[in-house]
Amino acid sequence: MSQNSGPGEPGPWRTLIWIVAVVISATVCSLVAFYITSELLDDGAVAGASADRAPAGESATGGNAAALEDADSRGATQISPGALAGGPIPGDEEPPEELFTTTKLPDFDPDTLIYGGAGADGAILAGPGIVRSSGADRRTNWEMIVPSAQIHASIVRVGVTPSNLLGAPDNPEVIGWWEDGPAPGEPGNVLMDGHRDYRDIFGNVGFGVCWLLTETRPGDLIIVRDLRDARAYVYTVTEVHSVAWDDPSGDRFLRSTEASILTLVTCEGAFDEETHNYSQRRVVIAELTDRVAPPSVGG
Repeated sequence: MSQNSGPGEPGPWRTLIWIVAVVISATVCSLVAFYITSELLDDGAVAGASADRAPAGESATGGNAAALEDADSRGATQISPGALAGGPIPGDEEPPEELFTTTKLPDFDPDTLIYGGAGADGAILAGPGIVRSSGADRRTNWEMIVPSAQIHASIVRVGVTPSNLLGAPDNPEVIGWWEDGPAPGEPGNVLMDGHRDYRDIFGNVGFGVCWLLTETRPGDLIIVRDLRDARAYVYTVTEVHSVAWDDPSGDRFLRSTEASILTLVTCEGAFDEETHNYSQRRVVIAELTDRVAPPSVGG
């Protein structure tokens, strides 16, 4: 004998429908929750990967490495660029419009410029402090002239070592320019380095591009010339320092500035054959004092 459901009591079909609805609802909620969780995990993974990729010259924690350290087989200079601000880099783009202050380079005798070159031999130096600077992608359109140090050399791009220190070029004839920093002529601290001397991978020993940088004094000139159109930037040396290779205060020379300056560093002092390290670093600081117009601008 069957019984009808009383008022407020669900029948068997209504109970079954309710159970099915609950199951479907729970399944949908689970799928939504799984999707949201997956998205959050993916976002977290991306954020974590971004945090792990610190900018060149900075550690993932934002700290700087030792200020001045040498790790080359002979005469290399490594510098921590972490305190410097980034800036534009010289490439194939059109030069920016500028206010030129003169149309003539300062006088110098080109026959006396015997240190430096184009680095035609390519990568002939190796060691922990050396970074790749040879190759088409490492070239710039710039050259450096320092009459007091008898320098006439191509400028190449250099990056940082695995220790986040600015690496030295893999050729002793060229000047390395920190490619993540300001370009010549731009506001800020244009950071460059070069070898004082070297021992190459073939065992040859010779003079580097900065062999006579110790002769440079305040008031001397550093000229950076663009070979595309012969425009040039003239920097006047304001400070010359000799700093112990492990002196942490050396970091002060590497910090970002509002003024347009150029900092050029090489090795000096006593050379330790056992550690293959020079005892001192020569730091030459110069401020931008002239912009030389290309011939098309100068008339």
